[in-house]
Amino acid sequence: VSSAPTNQIMQASPLRESFLITNQPTPTKVSSLATDPSHIKTKFGSWSEYISSGSTATRYIIRGSGSLTFTPLKGNEEDDDDNIGVPKRKRIQAGSFVECGGPGQLVWDVDEVSNEGKEFGMEILYSGSWIS
Repeated sequence: VSSAPTNQIMQASPLRESFLITNQPTPTKVSSLATDPSHIKTKFGSWSEYISSGSTATRYIIRGSGSLTFTPLKGNEEDDDDNIGVPKRKRIQAGSFVECGGPGQLVWDVDEVSNEGKEFGMEILYSGSWIS
């Protein structure tokens, strides 16, 4: 009787969706984002973005604060009400590192901040899908 090797490598199955916010990421984590093709964008008010299945959106909040809601989708159809999971809403601020795996939708709500008549938005370093 022969025995099969017991030291087989076990691989974790990929998450169907993920939503993680780290408020004090390591410098290595932030610098890894900056070495990917990355971009900086300043946004105001509210907007949403769709993360497709198998994609990961990574965002680092440089300046500003607000809230972020992730709604996982059970498939790839963005407009199908039966396809929507339970939304998760979290506060974000300068220094927050956001990692989100699709399929899902992110809804951003930026806190309105003004100083001497000048409005300040949220400045975001991002990689992965584009922010329009």
